[in-house]
Amino acid sequence: AAAVAGSTPSGAYNSAASGLQLNAKGGAYASASLSAYSNSIVSSPTYFAFAKGAGLMGEAGPEAIMPLTRSADGSLGVRVVGSQSPAAGNGITQHITQHFTISGNGDAALKQAMLEAARLGANDGAKQARQDLLQDFSNRGQARRLLGV
Repeated sequence: AAAVAGSTPSGAYNSAASGLQLNAKGGAYASASLSAYSNSIVSSPTYFAFAKGAGLMGEAGPEAIMPLTRSADGSLGVRVVGSQSPAAGNGITQHITQHFTISGNGDAALKQAMLEAARLGANDGAKQARQDLLQDFSNRGQARRLLGV
């Protein structure tokens, strides 16, 4: 049955797809070819030799290839290793580097949206001020007493 299934085009596709594993949300594997990417980030679709075939990583965006460590309690995961803090003697020093890219050209649509937001905010503020003043006058509040009415 396997030979027959592999002899037709649709059977060949089914046979090829039967070993396919999708891992866009994570996976853990041991592969010499994959190990070449350890401690790096793959930011575009990249093929690597895997299990008598090929694997694909970076297909859903940037992926970090990090070694896993098993702890004494049996949990498996990525571990943070820090240096000794000279001041405290037993703290962890962390260095965080962040890169931000902000793009925009301040086009006419953005300018119009900002003007409309400012106009609506001014209208809302004026309405609230009128309501507060009317409330003050109806309760014989401080504004009414200041005006002597």
